[in-house]
Amino acid sequence: MSTEQSPDDVRSSTIVSRSPGLAYERMREGRRTHFAQPLADKLRVEGALLVAMAAALALALGVSSGAAGTASTRLLTLGTAGGALVAAGATTHAAVGTCRLRCEPLTERQALALVTVEDTASYLGIASGGLVVAATVAAALVGLVTGWPPATATSPVTAAVAAGAMVAAMAVLATGRFFEGRLPRSG
Repeated sequence: MSTEQSPDDVRSSTIVSRSPGLAYERMREGRRTHFAQPLADKLRVEGALLVAMAAALALALGVSSGAAGTASTRLLTLGTAGGALVAAGATTHAAVGTCRLRCEPLTERQALALVTVEDTASYLGIASGGLVVAATVAAALVGLVTGWPPATATSPVTAAVAAGAMVAAMAVLATGRFFEGRLPRSG
């Protein structure tokens, strides 16, 4: 039997020894998840997804065929759904970060609740929203290559959704930057 500690054990004990009062970080370290990045990094990913979606919708406006100023309503619907999922995840991540800043030090129960909410927001915004945004970008690229518009919508609506996504992206990226130095980074 080996007396060496696994890298996960060393990492966890390092965090606990550096910050014995941070229940949240201890909970995050002990939890297995696909999204173990710090909160600020998650917000940056969500901001990048919103930028990609806005670019895809702007691209759809540029390549739409038929009457001037038309774009795919299917693409618009897909982009809106993806943007809503990513924005919901980012909003929840921002709420978790705000709660961490205001309520620190957290009890074990509060920390567990926040970690659970953060994990759920990651799966909602990054995983689900990311898949829908990827489908939006792929559909826009198919439209660029083939010139195929599945249906049409007026360009002001598509432009408004793309602009809204870009504004949301800037807000999410700024929020990630805000939390960057204020929340402790694990690892």
